[in-house]
Amino acid sequence: EFRRVLFRSNIAIGKYSSWTQQNGCNNIGIGSNALGKNCGSGNIAIGLKSNYSNYQTGGNNISIGDCALFYNKDGNDNIALGRFSLLCNLYGKCNTGIGFGALDNNTLGCNSIGIGCAALANNTIGNNNIAIGNTSGCLIFSGNNNVVLGSNNGAWVENTSNNVVIS
Repeated sequence: EFRRVLFRSNIAIGKYSSWTQQNGCNNIGIGSNALGKNCGSGNIAIGLKSNYSNYQTGGNNISIGDCALFYNKDGNDNIALGRFSLLCNLYGKCNTGIGFGALDNNTLGCNSIGIGCAALANNTIGNNNIAIGNTSGCLIFSGNNNVVLGSNNGAWVENTSNNVVIS
């Protein structure tokens, strides 16, 4: 189903894509319920319910994958590539999650990068973390300024800060 939202240069393709679009401009939603509750501007959402709950002012986000950035409200400048990546992001800004479930529990954390299946999966409020590898840094909840490289690595880091772990 093709539906072009005429309000402020928005494009929606898919059933209920950009369904409740208000105020926001320059958005692209492709997929069933992509940008379903969008009020933000400059968003690109591709996939089933991708960036679905963006009903405040979240803008300039890219989400590709089913339920990527699903709960985003006011988060800006995020990139979520992969199913459930940055799933629970509410207000986090400038995060990048690449891979199934990368940064999926992030709610308030900013400036973090998770690459790999479940990388930084439990980070909720931690800032400036980098984890590369499947389940890398997956137990970091609130720690800041950590770098974890290698799959299944960094379990001991949990909620500490300023660590570098390489395997």
